[in-house]
Amino acid sequence: MAAIIGRKLGMTQIFTEDGIRVAVTVVEAGPCPVTQVKTEETDGYEAVQLGFGAVRHVADYILAGAVIVVPIWLLMRLFGTRKA
Repeated sequence: MAAIIGRKLGMTQIFTEDGIRVAVTVVEAGPCPVTQVKTEETDGYEAVQLGFGAVRHVADYILAGAVIVVPIWLLMRLFGTRKA
């Protein structure tokens, strides 16, 4: 599986060794942690959910005096996996 999640920063140009100008897109990519895994047994299909761009972190749980901080993602996408 090949996937990328990112934010477009803008456009620019580069030049090849032959002097040919090529337009390129500048993308801020990652980190994109896996936020959920879907399995055939529990969900009926296989996929992974990726998050990008943590907006803020919240204290979600308090367990035995320790606070667990959980990020809130700006963007989350589900990508299906293929069986080999």
